[in-house]
Amino acid sequence: MRLSVLCAVAFIVSALPLRAEDTAVVRAADGFQLPVGPNGTGEGYYIARGYRPNGHLGEDWNGVHGGNTDLGDPVYAIASGYVMFARNYHVGWGNVVILRHAYYEGSTLKFCDSLYGHLLDFSVQEGEQVHRGQQIGRIGNNFGMYEAHLHFEMRKNLQIGMFRSSFARDFSNYFTPNEFVATHHACPNGNHMANIPINTYPPVAPPVVAGPHVESPVFGPPPAGAPPRFARVSPLPPPARVVPSSTPEPGSVEARIERSLESTTSFTSTPIPSGKHSAKPSTALAAASPPPSSSKKGSKAPAPIADAPATPAPLANKRTRQGQTPAPATANRPETETIESDPLLPAPTTTNVVPIQRSGSGFKVDRFGDMRGKGY
Repeated sequence: MRLSVLCAVAFIVSALPLRAEDTAVVRAADGFQLPVGPNGTGEGYYIARGYRPNGHLGEDWNGVHGGNTDLGDPVYAIASGYVMFARNYHVGWGNVVILRHAYYEGSTLKFCDSLYGHLLDFSVQEGEQVHRGQQIGRIGNNFGMYEAHLHFEMRKNLQIGMFRSSFARDFSNYFTPNEFVATHHACPNGNHMANIPINTYPPVAPPVVAGPHVESPVFGPPPAGAPPRFARVSPLPPPARVVPSSTPEPGSVEARIERSLESTTSFTSTPIPSGKHSAKPSTALAAASPPPSSSKKGSKAPAPIADAPATPAPLANKRTRQGQTPAPATANRPETETIESDPLLPAPTTTNVVPIQRSGSGFKVDRFGDMRGKGY
């Protein structure tokens, strides 16, 4: 009898599906930054379309020169986190990366997801841990479906994944991305280890949540010198080094470690992108570099590296003849709609914003119907 009961229990246990771990240990965020621009400041970019409840659920970040001039620009993790999703989702999305972050508000541990869409490619994989400022991909155009831009979302609800239409499209599930970054620029208890929930996305799409759909206006690049239409943030300072309470004895291990730390050149964790955004070589590093070896007979010193231009030159329009100024873009919408302001962004005016054409602008509405929500 006992043997039969044990066999039955073993059969039932073997029939149960194995469940993956529900938590992962990550470092809590010490602060948040924007996903584009040097050191996460957003410099050189603008919000072409902002977040609007029941409308556009994220922010479309585009280069200030417009068009595809930002194609291939680096995209950075906004904070330390865990890669929940990194795949080509096809249809209106293309390559998508979703990161999960743990952060403290006071003494309360909270969680959020950040989404990066339409990437040209990505350099992380699911289950990997990332740090703030790490390059995770490059700005893309969903394989030519749109003009190049980054679709960036911040989510409160950890169950949405790629099934946006199955959840309320409002502030109960979403943040305004740039405002969240500005208000969480520095977080307490940064780099403390924390358990985050994983495996929270449903395997199949839950029922669609019906609701209104609000159009979100699309704006062209601002004129030179215009203030940015997002909450400006400055680079986060490097983490403070812990100062020992007492002076170590000369010659001790602590003293040697102290001297090595003091002589170490400070650096940021943000990777230096290649190509048109390459930075000038550091003077301090150049001075510290040893001269090239001349032990080999007839060897020559390498030629000095020419300084890269401070800012990339704007791309010329192939259809514009030399000496001619291209005609400004016009809106293919009623005049009352072209100056419609996003309630969550400073109201644009016809003097500091040039609306772009709705048709052919690259910001298309999903032609596949729902497909997890309109307006990418």
